[in-house]
Amino acid sequence: MIAYKVLRDGAIEPFSERRWPAPEGASPGEWLAVTGQLRPGDDALPAFRLRDLPYWINHELWVAELGDEVAEFDRLVLARRARLLRRVDAWDRRTALAFSEACAQRVRDYAAGVLRGAGLSDEANALERAPSLEAQRDAGIAASEAATAAGLADAATAAGYAADAAVFGLEPQPATVTFIGAHAAAIAAGEARAVEASHAERAWQAGWLKERLGLEDA
Repeated sequence: MIAYKVLRDGAIEPFSERRWPAPEGASPGEWLAVTGQLRPGDDALPAFRLRDLPYWINHELWVAELGDEVAEFDRLVLARRARLLRRVDAWDRRTALAFSEACAQRVRDYAAGVLRGAGLSDEANALERAPSLEAQRDAGIAASEAATAAGLADAATAAGYAADAAVFGLEPQPATVTFIGAHAAAIAAGEARAVEASHAERAWQAGWLKERLGLEDA
């Protein structure tokens, strides 16, 4: 099975600290093998489908091959044997910044809709017109304060998300911005459609990565 790996700099697993053997030239990396159960929390080798990437995206993105038995779960795939095939070179700091900014702008638009629906049109307009992430951060903070003073909890939270998304988008910290984006979409959709809206936002994020990086539906 072909899937994706997201790793920290140096091909290091984010949680286990396991270092993955990198490919040399046209040759794949060496196989890694474990004997644990194929269930989350055990010593299996995690990998991801395209739709999973917004939940896990990190510094490095690789195409991987999974061998022997695999088990698929909601947000990841587990295997007993896996190796790296090639790095997705298009996923670099520049692309990460572009992705973070795109996600942050969507949070801005969701938050503006919530503010406008709560009667805070001036704050919504200021947020929508923010010409940069720095300006979005400041407008989000001001809108959150105004909503809090008016006792509008959902609007305050949404505006706070717009500010937070801008802060993390400037870093960039894509996994954090994708998380914030999913929650902002849920708030904007309202309680009845929150889960659906959150999933739709994750799908949009995966679609952005697919188009920009030329990824396959692994």
